[in-house]
Amino acid sequence: MNKKIILVIFLVFMALCLFSVTQAQNTSGSLNPVNTSTISHNQALLEGAVVGSSNPVFVYAECRIGSGNWNTVSDTLTLNAPTPTAVQIFAQNLSGNTTYECRLATYLLDTAQNSIGANVSNTRTFTTLLAPQVPVTSNATVINPTLTTLTVRFNYVCGNTPTTYTIRYGTSPLVPQSVDVVVAGSGTTDVLLTNLNPATLYYVEIQGYNSLFFFGNVATATGTTTTPVGPMGSLINIIPADYSIQMDVIIIPELNTVNGLVHLVHNGTVENEWTINGVQNVDTFTITLGALPITSYQLRLYIDAGAGFVLKDVKNVTTVNCPEPVISYNWFLNPDTTLHLDVFLDADSVPPFGTNLFLTIQNLGTGFMFYDNIVLTQVYGSESISFMLNELEYESLYRVTLRAEGNCGNVTETFLFTTPAKILPDPPVLQFLNWSNPTINSMRVPFTLQGSELMSVRYTLTNTTTSTTLDVDQELYVGIGSGMYEPVFAEYNPGQNFTLTVTVSYVDYPQVTTTENINLFTQQGAVPDVFLSLVSVDTNFAEVSITFSAGGWITFADVLSFTPLDVLSTDYFFLGRNDSVYSLLLFNLEPNTLVTVRGKIISNEFGTRQKEIQFHTLQEEDTTGGGGNPPPPPPITSIKDAKDDIFLNPYGTITTEKNVVLSIYTLLGQKLFSQTISAGSHSFEKPSAAGVYIYTIDAQEDGHMIRFSEKYYLE
Repeated sequence: MNKKIILVIFLVFMALCLFSVTQAQNTSGSLNPVNTSTISHNQALLEGAVVGSSNPVFVYAECRIGSGNWNTVSDTLTLNAPTPTAVQIFAQNLSGNTTYECRLATYLLDTAQNSIGANVSNTRTFTTLLAPQVPVTSNATVINPTLTTLTVRFNYVCGNTPTTYTIRYGTSPLVPQSVDVVVAGSGTTDVLLTNLNPATLYYVEIQGYNSLFFFGNVATATGTTTTPVGPMGSLINIIPADYSIQMDVIIIPELNTVNGLVHLVHNGTVENEWTINGVQNVDTFTITLGALPITSYQLRLYIDAGAGFVLKDVKNVTTVNCPEPVISYNWFLNPDTTLHLDVFLDADSVPPFGTNLFLTIQNLGTGFMFYDNIVLTQVYGSESISFMLNELEYESLYRVTLRAEGNCGNVTETFLFTTPAKILPDPPVLQFLNWSNPTINSMRVPFTLQGSELMSVRYTLTNTTTSTTLDVDQELYVGIGSGMYEPVFAEYNPGQNFTLTVTVSYVDYPQVTTTENINLFTQQGAVPDVFLSLVSVDTNFAEVSITFSAGGWITFADVLSFTPLDVLSTDYFFLGRNDSVYSLLLFNLEPNTLVTVRGKIISNEFGTRQKEIQFHTLQEEDTTGGGGNPPPPPPITSIKDAKDDIFLNPYGTITTEKNVVLSIYTLLGQKLFSQTISAGSHSFEKPSAAGVYIYTIDAQEDGHMIRFSEKYYLE
């Protein structure tokens, strides 16, 4: 055969072989319904699922209008998808208010970057939203000029969304300042520009933009503020009263700094004169004219802008008559020096002045001012006031001053009183009761107090066996009087002698200190014990129950040790004050082997107790369990099959297709949790503290009881 023919046949054969090796499974996809909440005027979210192979999968979106060509409308997403994988891709750069047909498209590449598989999903048809209309501004004008303000008026068309219009303004086309206003729909609006300069030309630009920052056209206008015509002023809010007049003076200087002058005229003669200097901006001043006879007056306001004072306003006013205020009072003093004071004030005053009632209380012996010219109230007619003062000094002379001040006159009333001597209660009595409730390392020491008010208690505890002071403590009981007190002392060595000293101080008798001693004695503790028993055994697993019996009280930390085969050894530290039961789990034991487990308690006070048990692990070929023992576990494949049916979350959930027993142990073998769980999903009581835990699952498989365990780290 011709060598060229043979070479061509060989190359074709190799190409077919190579295609059969590199051809990968085509990706597939199903496009979920498009959620309308993710459709805008220019994009839409496409959701689907793809499955490929171990090679990378490339996914992108395609759209078309009507029966036109398919166009790529998204970036390409690269992912590994040997199993169904959800994807989300935005179709972008779409037109508003347009109906599209879209789909997901995928392809694969081999290691040489050759396309080896492609697919498309089903399609979905939807319509994009109408894009917000670009705002339009027209008919911009500037109206209503004043010295410092201009009003900008313009027409607007916003479309289907609210629009922000920015008004930029300034004294040149650069328009550095701006103000924003938000409107919707179509219409006309006015915007007031303030704090402008008088007689100044302003340039104004108006431009709107919508929520998608589509900017509209720029409309322009100009306007000029008005020119000043001279300073202005007026007298307002004039309130006549007895002997006084209150009024507000408003001055409008316009461009220049001006001075004001107010005259009070009676029968053509200037009685009083008040000046206001250096007014630069529109301002209001309040003036009160006092010490005036009751008669008719004329008020005149003059303003000087640099060419002399010019009369700007004239007002006529007559002061009114009101009677002088009247103060009446009564008081009562308790034996504990509490002062009750009732005051009646009759003041025919008018708003907004009123009559203020002041109170001063002074200790004439020490000069101390309890109250110094405090305002009790402000009265416009008649009013009663009740007042109470505590914590006055015993056997002291006090002066009380009541003073009424108002536009109708001032009145002062004063009285003196002396506080009584203090009556002291009976001296306090401290009495110890028999000490009670002794334990191996604690005691209660009750005592009673009678009489005065307790201030503080100080306890001092001394070990008379070692002649050392163990505890010094002080407690404050300010305000607590007679009663029984029972301090507790704990955490001391058992079988010891102690002396307790109690020192008591009192509020009424700070110089008196009562000290009492009492001898105490803590109890002896009992000897602890330990017990071990075999719970279950298998070919390579065993569970041992360890019972710790304190037999009373143990003072210090004890040690519990487990030693199977003299290889595995662990210490368990705890305060042995109660009986406790623990489960010890032994893993990875050898089949048909003698195992020795020793339990030991070490007590600094009572020495050591130790117990042990022995047992044989089962033989692997022993399928009956060896005379009542549990049967050995099934082959590893059955265990794996059972475990694959159970999904365990160490943080508190389990899903199983069969009934199982879930147990949780500490790393030292203490059982924390055990519960039978039926088929289904359940929550269980997970450990609360971070640490290392062993989770075991017991299940029936092919007639065998099997167990598999895993170690979890909870953080």
